[in-house]
Amino acid sequence: MKKVIVIGPIPPPIHGESIALNQIVRSERINNKYKLIVINTNRAVIKKVGKLSFKKIFQDIIVIFKTFFSLITSKKHALYVSISQTKLGLFRDLIIIELGNKFASKTIIHLHGNNLGNVLDSLSLFQLKIAKRILNKVTTGIVLGENLKKNYRGFIRDIQVVPNGIDTNFISENDISKAKLNKNNSQLNIVYLSNLMKEKGYMELIKGVSELIIDGYAINLVLAGAIHNSKDYEEMRVLVKDKNLEKYIKYVGIVTDEKKKNLLLDSDIMILPSNYAVEGQPISIIEGMAAALPIISTKRGCIEDLVKNNGILLKDGTSSLIKEAIINIINNPLNIEMYSKESRRHYLDNFSDEKYINNIIKAID
Repeated sequence: MKKVIVIGPIPPPIHGESIALNQIVRSERINNKYKLIVINTNRAVIKKVGKLSFKKIFQDIIVIFKTFFSLITSKKHALYVSISQTKLGLFRDLIIIELGNKFASKTIIHLHGNNLGNVLDSLSLFQLKIAKRILNKVTTGIVLGENLKKNYRGFIRDIQVVPNGIDTNFISENDISKAKLNKNNSQLNIVYLSNLMKEKGYMELIKGVSELIIDGYAINLVLAGAIHNSKDYEEMRVLVKDKNLEKYIKYVGIVTDEKKKNLLLDSDIMILPSNYAVEGQPISIIEGMAAALPIISTKRGCIEDLVKNNGILLKDGTSSLIKEAIINIINNPLNIEMYSKESRRHYLDNFSDEKYINNIIKAID
């Protein structure tokens, strides 16, 4: 059985990259085909991303030594690296990739976002020259979508596009049909499913929804995800409380498994008004598509690959544009049904876990 050393973040904490990597590690097909050696690079705290500390350096040294030991103690096998998008993490990964170039049968790097190019651009000429030399030897580079290939800055010869995917058993057609029977058509239930980062647009979403509710629209908004900045969150909590909207706008924390599934099935639309400059391909939107939800989002990263005929793409995630899109949805109920069907179809055709795992196996083989 072929061995594959898998290096990258495994939950907890939960974020897009760790979820995507966990799918590979837990895949029955992957584990039946390869013997996996998993080296976890996840940090216990995600609020200090990119900041230097002795603890991080020590953790990275351990990861490097584990990789080296795994490579030299058995026959040559594949090295799969979920490449970091911070400068410190990139330095660690470049050492690991160079070890792979020397000792592995092939080296595959997987970019789960849209910030690697910026990190490479921030390097000194000497650092960039070293990075280019190492990356030039990589067998295959993976990205989430065509417009993210530029992150490799031309240093990778073979680049393959592997979109994210989620388990088709997570939400079934029967689950969707049952949920529709129980929905209250007199109100619009909106879900926001992502970390509560200002750049992800949740503050603008709350402002826009608050104004619509005050104007008389029957709307409920549920936000789920980790709080990224306590000060920003408190500001929004006070705004909601001062306007007596706590009944209509709720934060439910981090949701997983059945809680996440039920939250999606209880919703009518999903909104992720991201203004995140380095947005990748949010798995939360794919989860919304799996639940047959119309999607309102923005033209960031690979979101345009997700939102085709199944929702509304905004130029920016401002409260005014969010309000316009919600009103458009409310005033065109036939569009909701059309967007709903198209979301589910688009998910099954392009973003299932089966397609994701198939593409990963192709890249490894």
